[in-house]
Amino acid sequence: MARPFSAADPAASPKTPDFWRAQIKASQDKRQKYVEQWRGNIQRYLAKTLSETPKQDTIVVPLDYANTEQKKALLFFKVPEVQLAPKRPQYAGAVPVYQAVLNHYLGRHGVDARTMMHEALFDAICPSGLAVTMIGYEPTVDGTKQIQSGTQPDPNAAPSVLGLSVPEVPVFADVPNVIHEAYFWVRVSPEKALIPADFHGSNYDIAPWLGVDFEIDHAVAKRRGWVRADTPMSGDAQPTGLNESENQDSASTRPKVKGTMVFYRMAHFDLGQPHPEAFGWCVLIDGQDDFAVKPSPSPWQKFVPDETGKLHVIGMKGNPIHIKGARYVSDSAYPPSDVMMARPQVEELSKGRTQMIQQRDRNVPLRWYNKSVDVDSIKKIERGELQSLIGVDGNGNDLLGIISTGQLPRENFEFDKIIKQDLASIWRLGANQRAQEDENTKTATEASIMQSASDVALAYEQDHWLDWFVRGAEKVGGLIQLFADDPDYVEIVGDDGLPMLQQWDKTTIAGE
Repeated sequence: MARPFSAADPAASPKTPDFWRAQIKASQDKRQKYVEQWRGNIQRYLAKTLSETPKQDTIVVPLDYANTEQKKALLFFKVPEVQLAPKRPQYAGAVPVYQAVLNHYLGRHGVDARTMMHEALFDAICPSGLAVTMIGYEPTVDGTKQIQSGTQPDPNAAPSVLGLSVPEVPVFADVPNVIHEAYFWVRVSPEKALIPADFHGSNYDIAPWLGVDFEIDHAVAKRRGWVRADTPMSGDAQPTGLNESENQDSASTRPKVKGTMVFYRMAHFDLGQPHPEAFGWCVLIDGQDDFAVKPSPSPWQKFVPDETGKLHVIGMKGNPIHIKGARYVSDSAYPPSDVMMARPQVEELSKGRTQMIQQRDRNVPLRWYNKSVDVDSIKKIERGELQSLIGVDGNGNDLLGIISTGQLPRENFEFDKIIKQDLASIWRLGANQRAQEDENTKTATEASIMQSASDVALAYEQDHWLDWFVRGAEKVGGLIQLFADDPDYVEIVGDDGLPMLQQWDKTTIAGE
């Protein structure tokens, strides 16, 4: 638990590494309380027994796998085409061009939102109840280059006479030489997400700060200027992750460093920044006492005034760490996943199936025989020779018999049926949603009522996930507005689309 800070405490300032390390430690401690549950959920999805469960003759019913895959398909089966509308009529011509560019960058040649959603939905439905992603823009810079920044009177020209103007010459400035740029929207493991220990809401965008633990190649960190020569590397360390079976014997063969990246609302920590949507960021590297990136304004947004003096965000509005919970539980930022909610029923079902197998094993038919039967006759019986004649003295039923077996109680099958009904209620996936034939005979009216109730529940969840996707698309769009130049637009919409886009001055008009 982080120690409380007082105004007199020198570490109370967010400009010090100790402040952020205390915040991060408190968040990590709280997150760790859930990690073992998350790992157990993944093992159940993989139809593997949990560590405390005997593995011999244990049956794991893989309903977690089936329900997770079906729920993913029902909630988000394709990337939607984002539709935009102008807030001001004079910019209506620019909207179709901007819309085409945004949808292009959401596709597989841009941020590849389909892959991100496929991975994030799995995290929310199966292990953790949290979909954790990060949105941003990353240029690759190699030195500098000169570009024309304007013009000025030619200093070598002769003095003006007879009112003649002095000729203008171009002015050049050194700017970073960007050799590659990429917009990204990627999944982050819930085990690496950092949420303030005292945050209890479901709208993670309004949290005072959010962060992610990361591990990157040492060469990349060095190129970014994040590490010193004496920074320890973790190349031989065991990697972390929710899928324990994949982490065994898979230590990295490349030198790496570990660290934490934090994005925070500056108004919560800096009295000199009153704007509530201004974000700052910092980076800390394990083994370094100082900041790798000192607390500074986010490079992914800037502010411009409108005609009334109000400041509007150009670029990303909101936290670059984009999180959604599968549901909301009062005063908790860590909601349970669908698999977590259904685990008691699945474990009971698996236990019942295991008992059935054990019952069948115990009921393998066994025969008894009277010791007075001669050895040759017994051998014929063991060999099972067809049409063999076995001579006996007296009644054969008194000499050979079958040991009676216990019958599997009917209640076992009833429990199996009841548990499956419970699971259908928890997942809101009936036989129809799973493309299975319903064993219970129902009237058309009953089936219609059940289907309608299920559709409403799924539509409610679909709407929440689509809203979260649109919020993320707005953040991607803000980055495009801030960093894309005319050649980027022409590459997507062609030369004919550029004049329409130029109706909209992206440097002064917010792209909401």
